[in-house]
Amino acid sequence: AEPLAGSGETVASPTAWKFIKDTVKEGAPISEEQHKDFHRIEALQVKKHTFPTVKHAATLCAKKAQRQEEQEQKIVTYGDLNVLKRFVPVSVFQKIEGGTTSTINEMRVVSVIF
Repeated sequence: AEPLAGSGETVASPTAWKFIKDTVKEGAPISEEQHKDFHRIEALQVKKHTFPTVKHAATLCAKKAQRQEEQEQKIVTYGDLNVLKRFVPVSVFQKIEGGTTSTINEMRVVSVIF
């Protein structure tokens, strides 16, 4: 849909249109014959997109992100830190100790000898 949109325009694919057609105003039709099923969007229907509904959706999204971050931080308990310190590089351990585990998303090779 992106190549069909001009500067500042939004064009929806047929799949996306099925989900949004009741909440937007359709703009001028797409002139290219092979893309007749694509739809140019003129605007949102303001009666369906008021400040309270957008604010509510944003609040839900923020709460979900916060819950996810809290859950990620609970993966490593403080009792495990002393054991973990032996096998994890110092820079990674400092992030875990500081509670910023959401930024640690890489795999590390660990060798354990018993």
